[in-house]
Amino acid sequence: MKKNIVILFMFMFSVCALAQGTLKDALDYLPFSELPYDAKKGVPYTNTYGIQNIGGVIPNRLYRNVQCTDYFLADDADTSPVVYGKFKMPGSSNVLLAVSFGGVTDWMTDVLVIVDANGKVLDSLETNVWYFPGIPIKQYRIDSGALVIVSVLEPISAESIPLDSFTQFKGNRVDYTYRIVDEKFTLVAKRKFEERVYTKAQLSSRTYNLWDGNEQPVD
Repeated sequence: MKKNIVILFMFMFSVCALAQGTLKDALDYLPFSELPYDAKKGVPYTNTYGIQNIGGVIPNRLYRNVQCTDYFLADDADTSPVVYGKFKMPGSSNVLLAVSFGGVTDWMTDVLVIVDANGKVLDSLETNVWYFPGIPIKQYRIDSGALVIVSVLEPISAESIPLDSFTQFKGNRVDYTYRIVDEKFTLVAKRKFEERVYTKAQLSSRTYNLWDGNEQPVD
């Protein structure tokens, strides 16, 4: 398993992912990515830059369960963060960065970060939660106006569902929509979809993204 995930990340990350710079270094190095952007499966990162996260300025949780309540911190060399996206924010001189934690482990969490021209973190939003071999619990999209839609699977059961051993669970997909207001991620809409049974086989499919399930909204 470890060998497979190492190969995957070697393909996705450029050599600059091995650097350990600052957010300002990443800002200076990375070109802007185009909006809209879908964080979907099968799309390799074209430019990346490894950074330090001293003091946990960017939230760095890696999750062991579907409910995202059992976690450990990405605070060592194997889980250190990589910036893989840099987006312009309409009407602002600040920049939106996409940062991934987890490295060559079986866990991955992505965070969108609003930074100023000097790389100072103004706000952050957790947007992707994955488990090997590509099981998404959270997955995001950004539209052309920098509106962020985070799709989340929320189980019906309150009992913890381990990501490494579940076979299926009942739950709802919920889409949370955020607008950037005064340099902060502000929740502006929430849409819940019909209950479904989600299987490990379905979620781990190389072509399945959370918005591909054709669920019908219930509110």
